[in-house]
Amino acid sequence: MRATRVPDTLMLDLVAFTMFVSGAVMLVVAYAHVLEPGSLADWVNAVATSAAFIAASIAAWLAYKSFRTQISFTRRAQAALISVWQETVIHPATSDTEEWASIQLFVRNASEVPVYDVWVRCFARPLQGPPKAWSEDDDEVVEVEGPIFLGLVPPDREPDTPSVSSRRLVSLKAEYERQGKGPYVEVGVAIEFTDAAGTGWVRRVNGRLEEL
Repeated sequence: MRATRVPDTLMLDLVAFTMFVSGAVMLVVAYAHVLEPGSLADWVNAVATSAAFIAASIAAWLAYKSFRTQISFTRRAQAALISVWQETVIHPATSDTEEWASIQLFVRNASEVPVYDVWVRCFARPLQGPPKAWSEDDDEVVEVEGPIFLGLVPPDREPDTPSVSSRRLVSLKAEYERQGKGPYVEVGVAIEFTDAAGTGWVRRVNGRLEEL
């Protein structure tokens, strides 16, 4: 089980919020000074001070947003280079064997350093109707194999290619046929891993990358 920690971006948001509140208080004080009786010079000075503060606050906020985006990009840099895909073959029954399926996994680490604690999960759904996006929460999506532990995956231009035999996929295919959902099955894969900095990630079946 992964330890719970506060993301760096959340800490930055808290700091930015504190700065914003402090600035708002200063702005209220400045305008309160404007509303008090006084010379024209005092009034002009207070307005100029407030305007300068507003301009500085906007500049600081834009700089903060740029920095936050850079932090997020840096954190995701290695994880974005980890990918997984598959090729599935249904082998027909012969006189000696029953029908069975093989799922060839392709796990690629295109970064410069290894990733750790790699797990792969295989999902299936009936292939019918127009194409639609994958969602692991879809009622028709069934996990057929996994989680499959691959451990450490080193950097390499060529993907690792472990293969998985799946009778569950064959039985699911037969079940879909009995339900009138067609003879074809679509397979998708998801991968979970830990990057070199110790941050956990998951790439969903639809390709979306999420921090754990």
